Amino acid sequence: MKKIAIVSMLLNIVLIVNSVLLYNKYCDIKNNLEIHQKSKITINSSEKIDSIIDKSDPIYIYNTHKFPRDSGYTSYDYNMNTGERLQFADSLLNELLKSKLNMLDKYIKIDKEMVLQVKDNMFFVKALKINIGQKNNLVKSQKLWEQMRALNYDNVWLGCSGATACTGIANDADIKFVLERMEKIKKIEAYN
Repeated sequence: MKKIAIVSMLLNIVLIVNSVLLYNKYCDIKNNLEIHQKSKITINSSEKIDSIIDKSDPIYIYNTHKFPRDSGYTSYDYNMNTGERLQFADSLLNELLKSKLNMLDKYIKIDKEMVLQVKDNMFFVKALKINIGQKNNLVKSQKLWEQMRALNYDNVWLGCSGATACTGIANDADIKFVLERMEKIKKIEAYN
């Protein structure tokens, strides 16, 4: 009876040890699987985000552009950095404005051709009037916006006059003004 009890206890111990080892192996496999699934989800999510982002958007281009003085700490670095940023934002605004005007010109040309080809079609007459009006309004609003921009810059300059970083502060306000204008211009679409 003693031998049977000892053998039974040894077999129970072996069984318990095997159970513990198998459970640990199961936990390791489960953890590895979860890590793999999380990384797969992360990869898929970043691919979806990249497909949503319009990398030709001027705001995106501005926000992702790296400037040489981004890490400067002095007021001189700050003033120079904001000057470079402002020039870059202005160039993006000018490109966007030109592309919108070109788009409107293209539709105006198409509408004029269609008015001449298709007699008594009020759609193209209406489209022509709307697109010419949009182009004229865009040009006029841009001139007014430029006047407002100058006044805004002067107002900010007066508020910080005498500070060593006043140029940078005024430039930052001007950059914000330019980015807001780009957002508005981006929404302009031709009537077609």
